[in-house]
Amino acid sequence: MSQKDAEAKCKTEGATLSGVQNKEEMKWMGDELIAISGKNGRIWIGLHRTDQCMSGGLTATCTALSSFYWTDGSTVGVSGFKWGAGEPNNMNGQACGIVWAQAQTMDDMGCDQTVTEALVCGKIATF
Repeated sequence: MSQKDAEAKCKTEGATLSGVQNKEEMKWMGDELIAISGKNGRIWIGLHRTDQCMSGGLTATCTALSSFYWTDGSTVGVSGFKWGAGEPNNMNGQACGIVWAQAQTMDDMGCDQTVTEALVCGKIATF
């Protein structure tokens, strides 16, 4: 499924693709995918490249910490950013993001690319 498909699936549950608040959450996501499926894989998360950083690679303005934003409306800051080596590289206009389960690192990815392993939905708790 594409990132758009993953977001639509979350919406059917009254949720949205989740951001990653910190490295502990990223570890949990990776560990859960491996525990459930028994394999490594990719996980769609609510991450999107900023408009000003859509073209080209990393620059003084578009850094690994400023090129992306969380789309879920509740995750804040960059404590959850843990990019894999050489990432984000914006190869062929990669505007969305995933987590690699085993490495527990992020990778930029084309929003229309297919990820079949997993997605993480989240919603604000109500009482």
